[in-house]
Amino acid sequence: MSTDVRTQSRQTNRWRWVNPALRVVAAVQAVLVVLQASLAGLSLTGSREALVWHERLGTEYVTLLGMIVLVLAVLNWRPARVAVWPSLVALVAMLALFLQMETGYSRTLGVHLPSGVLIFGANLLIALKARLSRAA
Repeated sequence: MSTDVRTQSRQTNRWRWVNPALRVVAAVQAVLVVLQASLAGLSLTGSREALVWHERLGTEYVTLLGMIVLVLAVLNWRPARVAVWPSLVALVAMLALFLQMETGYSRTLGVHLPSGVLIFGANLLIALKARLSRAA
């Protein structure tokens, strides 16, 4: 019995780095989403360069970080045996990112803006609330 507990403890300790990494990457993504919103606001003043950076930041960096957050959240859930909710929130945020890109290119701002708020909120939630506690 005690060998089983020690083996499980070692496996959990091996994945301990995932939770802090998840929190940091989700926080960076939340900051980039705020920066992206600022660039969108600047583009409304007529700055073409701000719109180009808004698009580039969203399609390249925010999306890449979204994928990393999703992978880290799944690693946090499965191998590290931590709560499942960050994985579900990261999945919703990733789907919202795809919706965000599609509605941005089609200029459907009625969906584009709220999905941006959803992405920001999801990443902020993961960054602030993800802990090394077991799911109940």
